[in-house]
Amino acid sequence: MADFNPDDLDPGIRATVLWLRSQGFDTRDSGDGETKVGAVECALEVPHVAIVTTRDQLLDETDRLAGLVRELGVEVSPLGGDGVEIQAGYDPGDGSATILIMNFVLVPTSHAKA
Repeated sequence: MADFNPDDLDPGIRATVLWLRSQGFDTRDSGDGETKVGAVECALEVPHVAIVTTRDQLLDETDRLAGLVRELGVEVSPLGGDGVEIQAGYDPGDGSATILIMNFVLVPTSHAKA
């Protein structure tokens, strides 16, 4: 996985990223939907984490992520819904495969909230 320093993470997404990494996901970009909004041009206004995987593992890893989230008692909503959203993408131009999870926040003292 890429160089990683938890202190560089937005405080509101740190526990989520650490949990995802403990589950074997290669997290690369994240935000808590608050800290960088207004200060960084492309900052998303929702909590989010981008996960890098391979083309061959994209669907399996996306399903594994959804299963882990559901095991915490959190519903996975379709895109545009009110809860946790998970999206998988593949770019044939460069062969990159990315999973984006949005609106999923773990707090250090408990489990997930949607």
